[in-house]
Amino acid sequence: MNFPELETSRLMLTQLSGDDSQGLLDIFSDKSVTKFYDIDTYDSLGQSLKLIEFFNNRFIEGVGIRWGIRRKDTGKLIGTCGFNSWNQKMKNAGIGYELSSKHWGYGYATQA
Repeated sequence: MNFPELETSRLMLTQLSGDDSQGLLDIFSDKSVTKFYDIDTYDSLGQSLKLIEFFNNRFIEGVGIRWGIRRKDTGKLIGTCGFNSWNQKMKNAGIGYELSSKHWGYGYATQA
C-alpha cells in the first residue's frame, strides 16, 4: 500500500523521511511542545531519525500512520499528526499531533 498524501487549502500531509530530521528536532527540542508528552525534549538528530523510522514502521505494520504537516506556501515541516494506533478488528484508534509552537494559534492543527 502506498502512503496516502493529503492536502488542505494551506497544508500538505506527507510521509516523513530522513530529510525531515532537523525539522522534527526543531519541534521536539521545544519544551513548550514536549511538556504534554511523556518524553524528554530532543537534543540530537539521531532521536528525530529514530522517531521517523518508528512512525514509518507503524504504517508498514498496519498499526498506525503519522503524516508530516507542511505549509503549502513554504513546504516547511511544522508538525505531525495521525493515528498513533489503530485496531481494525475493534474499530478504534488513538490520534495525536504536535505542532511547532511558532505555528500555534493559526488553525493549522484543526485543519490537519
